[in-house]
Amino acid sequence: MSQVEDRQKVRPGVHALLARLGDTPAFVLGRRTDILASNRMARALLADFGAMPVRDRNAVRWVILDEAARSLFAQDGRRRPPCSSGHCGWMPPATPTTPAPPNWWGSCP
Repeated sequence: MSQVEDRQKVRPGVHALLARLGDTPAFVLGRRTDILASNRMARALLADFGAMPVRDRNAVRWVILDEAARSLFAQDGRRRPPCSSGHCGWMPPATPTTPAPPNWWGSCP
């Protein structure tokens, strides 16, 4: 199955729910923590995920590799990526229709 055929879709009702959340930032994650949809407040407070290249629209990748995201999630007043607490290695297993996770884990700053 090609990546295009395996692309996950967000139903119109979920898009409507995101829009109704108003001032509450929200986004929808896919099987591999890909950000599939976000509302206006999430785009304003976190990042404009829709404007990013598709390969960069992954929550884990964004938090680890994006300097602005890392500053949002600073721990103890120090800029430290969440992978320093062990989250880097987590990823659901591949399935026959889902490819193996991308190989950017070694990119942790």
